Amino acid sequence: MKKLLLILLCLPIIGFGQNVSIQTLSKKPRVYLNSQYDIAYQETKGWEIDDGISKLTIYRAYQPDTGFTFSINAMKLPINDIDAHNFYDIMLKEFGGIENFKAKMIEKSVNETYKKPLDYSIEKSYLKNFPVLITNFKYLHKDLGNEYEVRDITLQVIRNSHLITFTLMVSERFYKLDTYYFDDIFRHIYFIY
Repeated sequence: MKKLLLILLCLPIIGFGQNVSIQTLSKKPRVYLNSQYDIAYQETKGWEIDDGISKLTIYRAYQPDTGFTFSINAMKLPINDIDAHNFYDIMLKEFGGIENFKAKMIEKSVNETYKKPLDYSIEKSYLKNFPVLITNFKYLHKDLGNEYEVRDITLQVIRNSHLITFTLMVSERFYKLDTYYFDDIFRHIYFIY
């Protein structure tokens, strides 16, 4: 009887038949939390926030007047047991090194998005002790008779058998004026343990 009473008393604490949200967005501070992918992001620029327009986008912050966009995408990987800390080393070895991987990524960008990357760089690095692959390039954006260069910076990390990408796209002119302002966006990504 004591065991049954203890279980009944604990049910309100541990939850009973409740739906648990996998993502939340607090108003102040503006923090996006996704427990499915164990990631969080604190939006500090005062940009608009929505779910984005891609099937893979789980979060987007954007500045409507300038088109600055920061997005988080999540894609399920076909392998469940991925060694996240060695994944990029293994992948780069499979491609025959970082230069071959870079060439494949440029080819893919041109063929699938019609963007010809300029000043393309790719490197393995770390974000809060998690290995990330960072791509950084610019491309010429053409729209309704206008042309301007766009800076695209993407960090990729493996979390819970998903490839998570954090992407910033901003006019190259604005990026050059204040690189710290834009690079600071990536400092507000957090990994939940």
